[in-house]
Amino acid sequence: IRGWSVTGVQTCALPICGEVTWQIAAEEWLKTKATLKVRTRAGYTGMISGKRSKLRARFGDAAVGRIRREDVQTYVADLAASGVAASTVRNHFYVLHQVLAEQVKRRRIPFNPCADVDLPHVLKPSSYEDLRTYLTPEDVEAIIMALPAPYDTVARLAVYTGMRAGEVAGLQLRDIDTGAGTIRIRRAVVDVNGVLSLDDTKTRKHRTVAIDRQLAIELDNYIAAHKRAAVEWFTAHPEHAHPGDALPLFVGVATGRAYGRADANRLDYSKLMRHGAWYGTHWKTAVEKAGLPEAVRFHDLRHAHASWLMALLPPKEVQERLGHASITTTMDRYAHVNRSEADDRARSALAGLRPSVRTSRGNVLPLRTVRSAKAGK
Repeated sequence: IRGWSVTGVQTCALPICGEVTWQIAAEEWLKTKATLKVRTRAGYTGMISGKRSKLRARFGDAAVGRIRREDVQTYVADLAASGVAASTVRNHFYVLHQVLAEQVKRRRIPFNPCADVDLPHVLKPSSYEDLRTYLTPEDVEAIIMALPAPYDTVARLAVYTGMRAGEVAGLQLRDIDTGAGTIRIRRAVVDVNGVLSLDDTKTRKHRTVAIDRQLAIELDNYIAAHKRAAVEWFTAHPEHAHPGDALPLFVGVATGRAYGRADANRLDYSKLMRHGAWYGTHWKTAVEKAGLPEAVRFHDLRHAHASWLMALLPPKEVQERLGHASITTTMDRYAHVNRSEADDRARSALAGLRPSVRTSRGNVLPLRTVRSAKAGK
């Protein structure tokens, strides 16, 4: 729509007020989010303009000024009825809400039609025990011994530092200080539509974790061999520049017909490590060889680390080590781990409250009577 200013100069063609379509508004909103993490931006992009975007299918061509609360409520109800998970429904609603909130700020619409919309509840398990397998140090060692190099070191790092899989993959040589016994966690590898890239950690915060002397020695041995192999690889592949101390601690694997099935795990020092490339083959095989349930996941190494430390360290220290944004997350997931021990302590404490000599009911003076007697004095 073109308009004319008071000076007679024609204005640019822009939709006015609430006549802008939701699709245009959504793309405008996404452009304002300059600090989104790579994976988050990709997720929003998919929900807004992806080929299977439910939001675009329902609201894409609708003028933002014509979207009513009833339309939003019906959309939410339809998603839930179609079997979409409650958490996914809420994610779609969040994007819809934020896009329309931006339109309120731009004064294109007077209010947000997403207000007071009823959302499905995300049913959280009463206990996280249903979602994970608890591993003993012996279980973990059995898995590690069954893994080929370098994935045995990957697993060892995960279980003795509590790092997430993406954080382990994002480690570089400069992050390791075995002399000080510390590892700095500053980035993570993310997979967006099959493309690996480096991104911020989940909470965007860097952290440093301490490692024990045995792990430091094992890392020293691994790094020495890793550096030698890297020099040989980059010498043989001059088209790639050696990144120096920014070399990933773990690298990807070469693919393509040139390597054949026999060399499927040949390392490629120019690539980031893809978690899924070794998980299906090596991790599941190692779990089976260790005689553990098939349901054991790599992420259970992080859970094992946390559950072991909850019995030894203050929860706040465990939270900082795991990189949780809130102590509530740590407590919700791991405070119940030592529930039997807590129950035993509670029983002992209650038993200590009992009088050593049981008095007869007739010798016990009611508290009201004692107070009255003192008042009379």
